[in-house]
Amino acid sequence: MDDIATTEFLMTGYVTGSNIIYYIILYSGNKELQAGEYLIYYRIDKSVKVNRYSDFTISKELSFDKKNALNKLD
Repeated sequence: MDDIATTEFLMTGYVTGSNIIYYIILYSGNKELQAGEYLIYYRIDKSVKVNRYSDFTISKELSFDKKNALNKLD
């Protein structure tokens, strides 16, 4: 069992990150995909690889006129 996930579940009623509850018993190694991830399963060697297909990053600082933006919103 995963001690950190178990403690987190007992204190909050849920677990965060990629830990999941499997029949209410928290075992180390059980994970789930996060937003922007995909999983590849290799049948030959029975391995799994998780990759990200999307990351949200802001490449430059946004600048705009607040009054003009509010008028466009209306």
